Amino acid sequence: SSYRFSKYFQKDGLPTDTITKIYIDHKGRIWIGTTKGIAKVEKSKGDIRYHFLKITEKEGIASERIADIVQDINGYMWFATPKGVSKLISKVGENHKFLNYTTANGLLSNNVTSIITDKENLWFCSDLGVTRVLFENNTSTLQIINYTNRSGLAEGKVNCAIADREGNL
Repeated sequence: SSYRFSKYFQKDGLPTDTITKIYIDHKGRIWIGTTKGIAKVEKSKGDIRYHFLKITEKEGIASERIADIVQDINGYMWFATPKGVSKLISKVGENHKFLNYTTANGLLSNNVTSIITDKENLWFCSDLGVTRVLFENNTSTLQIINYTNRSGLAEGKVNCAIADREGNL
């Protein structure tokens, strides 16, 4: 079998050529995290070309340096950054609205490097441990439980994690 590859760069509409994460959401849309924001890939109607919608701090995301991207069970997009976690709560046209969560909201650290989702929680990995976030029926309030080396982690810094089929981290 043969594969066809396409190359896209900043000159094609990406925020920068430095890509940190690529994520495909439940509707098949492609989200590209970079060191200078997010590119949401939208297929042009009747064309095989793509339109890159740039999302930067001007639109309200905590930081343009994207470490990770996930979609939760309710369909919300979450973005890990070194300045906290951003949740995309609405989109009207090309305008996006975010809720940002930081240590002021109970996170262990603003430097979130990875996000894992399971049926009941989001897990934010950071340089100080893991923050477990329980879903709160589409509200902006998060139920947070923090885990550090005092809780039994081998080390405080957690760069990434995965969940198995049984939901074990």
